Amino acid sequence: MLEVVMVIALLAMLAGILAPRGKDLEAARIARATTDVQSLAQALLTFESTVGTWPTMDASGRVDRLRVLLSGARMPTTNPWTAGHQFWSWAAGSTGDLLQNHLVTNTPRGQAAQRYATTGSTAWSGSYVAHCSLDPWDRPYVANVLVGYSTGVNDCRMFVLSAGPDGRIQTAATARATATVAGDDIGCLVWER
Repeated sequence: MLEVVMVIALLAMLAGILAPRGKDLEAARIARATTDVQSLAQALLTFESTVGTWPTMDASGRVDRLRVLLSGARMPTTNPWTAGHQFWSWAAGSTGDLLQNHLVTNTPRGQAAQRYATTGSTAWSGSYVAHCSLDPWDRPYVANVLVGYSTGVNDCRMFVLSAGPDGRIQTAATARATATVAGDDIGCLVWER
């Protein structure tokens, strides 16, 4: 009986030690995501100030064609979030691309034939960020670059977002002038008109 009590006491002590670490780990993930969205937001602003346009070039070399950019080394083939969202519809179609292709390598839509100018007063002078990794929950960060060229009433604020711990993007794709980062999403306002 004494051995059983000792084992239970030991398990209780271990649970007491490990429980706060889980909370600390989640706090560290949130802190990293906050830093990452701020870094990506700054990279987008720097890109726009040097190139003279937001990173919205498609594979044909036409600007103002992309709506959303995702982080990561490759475009996901399935929805990376726990619920559907307009951002996924855009990314899965022809209006999505990787942040890396615009901010790190100057290969819009993964090709080098049509790229941002590399000479002149509005030359691409990246890399604008060291890397565009996934968020701490292994999902892409999202930048709604449509706002950079759309004049619609629903496209007023550009955000960089992480879906946060629950994996569900709750911030509206229709970034109205009053739109804010919603739910447990972690985001940074890049620009507004």
